[in-house]
Amino acid sequence: VGRRTVECTKTLMVLPLFGVLATQGTAALGQAVTAMYDRARELAALLRAESVFELCHEPDSNIVCFRHRPVGCDPQRVGALQREIVWRMREEGSFYCVNAHVGGAPTMRVSLMNPATERSDLVVLLQTIRGVARRLLAEPGPHRQGP
Repeated sequence: VGRRTVECTKTLMVLPLFGVLATQGTAALGQAVTAMYDRARELAALLRAESVFELCHEPDSNIVCFRHRPVGCDPQRVGALQREIVWRMREEGSFYCVNAHVGGAPTMRVSLMNPATERSDLVVLLQTIRGVARRLLAEPGPHRQGP
């Protein structure tokens, strides 16, 4: 089975896609994809506007990689902090991000999938990241860094 293809050998796996195409057409699917690409560019603009965030690439799809660099944070700690933020947000259930590496350095990776995502959701994501980082940096001792 291909890693980047729709599984066509399992009839029921393609049924949801068929249902969307049959009831809403390709234009609706195209609009949803375009909306997520636009939202990724909007997130990139929000990240560029704040000095504590580093945008790692200009998004050309619905995926955005970035780093949070809190003021006063030891540069040696920034990589570990990205992993800790992701794990803490998962534990809290606030947002689901994953870790990635860009240029050999740890980052946070957001994949925008839900067409109902609005700018306000992106603002809350960045507020949450700042808050989680603040709490992590205030905690004494070692922090969880994931598996």
